[in-house]
Amino acid sequence: MNRSHRALILIGAWLIGGLAVLPTSVPAAQASGTPPASPVSKQELRAPGTPPASPVSKQELRTEPLRPAPQTIREKWGIRVFLAWLWFTTGALLYLFRRLVREADRVHGLGYSTPKPTPPKKCEPQS
Repeated sequence: MNRSHRALILIGAWLIGGLAVLPTSVPAAQASGTPPASPVSKQELRAPGTPPASPVSKQELRTEPLRPAPQTIREKWGIRVFLAWLWFTTGALLYLFRRLVREADRVHGLGYSTPKPTPPKKCEPQS
């Protein structure tokens, strides 16, 4: 296997690894069908005989973690278009870089890039 094939395989593995990081699976609790355990509320945690705390907002009573998500269709498509543009430009830059490396190897193989040593002049002493 030559260097270019090995490089393509490594780049492909890197790209696939980047796609594997994207969250595509559901959590184990949701997959098994069991409901998540209900957490103990703040009112149940206070000691008996203590006055109740100030009213709690709906945000504090929320038990599930907040996840940022696109709110509209336009935001969803904006994210998709940005990711597609990112992958396309990465691929295009890798393609151009590969072509430049091939051209440099070709020029080096022909001997154009390495200058021939010039012989010393007769009037100069050799060191």
